[in-house]
Amino acid sequence: MTAFNSRLREVLDELETARKRLLNSVDSLSQDDLDFSPSTDQWSIGEILHHLQLTEESTVRVLQKLADRAEKSGLGPDLAAGSILQSLDRFNIESAADKIISPPSVTP
Repeated sequence: MTAFNSRLREVLDELETARKRLLNSVDSLSQDDLDFSPSTDQWSIGEILHHLQLTEESTVRVLQKLADRAEKSGLGPDLAAGSILQSLDRFNIESAADKIISPPSVTP
């Protein structure tokens, strides 16, 4: 496995772990629970899960194209940087205050 692929594997393994935790957290919900929306301008849990699925599929397609292009052009990870899993932590996405309207391609 190339260094480039090992970095991708690290990220994919982390995403798989997070996906399993998310699905386990909603596993006991009924269909009514999943379909419940607190208001007309808010998504239900089911819609949020569908949005996450669509977003993940779209992101994977884009990242695959970019990774293929990078590898073909000889680019690779900075091996001196260590793990890349915490590289996005500085963006603090958990505290995003502004509501973002989802594009139609990832709207449930």
